Amino acid sequence: MSKLEIEFEANCYDGDWLIHCSVTYPAVGGHNPITVDYAELGDDDPEVVARRAAADIAGWMQDPQRWTENHIRHSTDYRLKLRLAQMNLERYQQQVKSYENSAAYSRRYVQETEADIAELKTKLQNEMKT
Repeated sequence: MSKLEIEFEANCYDGDWLIHCSVTYPAVGGHNPITVDYAELGDDDPEVVARRAAADIAGWMQDPQRWTENHIRHSTDYRLKLRLAQMNLERYQQQVKSYENSAAYSRRYVQETEADIAELKTKLQNEMKT
């Protein structure tokens, strides 16, 4: 896994803050790396920008896959959203296939068990006749 890339710079000129804060999150689960520019979100307070970035980093570190998918869901990038939807569809199709295979196995097991029960009932009936 790649590293998080964090860039943070804050300079104050005559009471006006110039803030640069971006974090590049590594590629996760088939997705490309994601770069978030926290300074573009409109806050002029470097502490607010840093806290927002830190909260996202903490969320990413707890569950990178979930954070990445949530970020994409809230994104305005339809290409990322389409890719996520396609990946989810593929995963769901694989789950359905697995469930179908499991159901087929279970049906065979039920048929074999029913045949065993029928055979045992026949043997028991024959035994009771004699």
